[in-house]
Amino acid sequence: MRISLSTLLWVLICVSCFLGGLMMQPPDFSFSRSSADGKPAVLPFAGAITGLNDGLALVSIGKDDGIQAGDTVLFSRGDSYLGEAVVTRSEANVSVCRISESMPELRKGDVVEIPAN
Repeated sequence: MRISLSTLLWVLICVSCFLGGLMMQPPDFSFSRSSADGKPAVLPFAGAITGLNDGLALVSIGKDDGIQAGDTVLFSRGDSYLGEAVVTRSEANVSVCRISESMPELRKGDVVEIPAN
């Protein structure tokens, strides 16, 4: 079987990208927030807002991350706490949250966290 140089190069690039992707670490969205007693409350997992529409926020955490309908999530931007919302629907990797009108304007990319127990 004869393989052209361009095909071989393409295969090597694909394999290299695949292996490089396996070695990359995902971004660490988690951070600490002080609890009522002043001790840090480390949050187990965080994601981001990926879409906003008519009082709903689509977030990048779902059932695979342990979140389900009825759970409460927290929103923040930088060091600023923005508020919380209730999950109305959860799929494997995404969830939909209903946001209240009194919450400051959320943006795509704002951090969403599952609160510590």
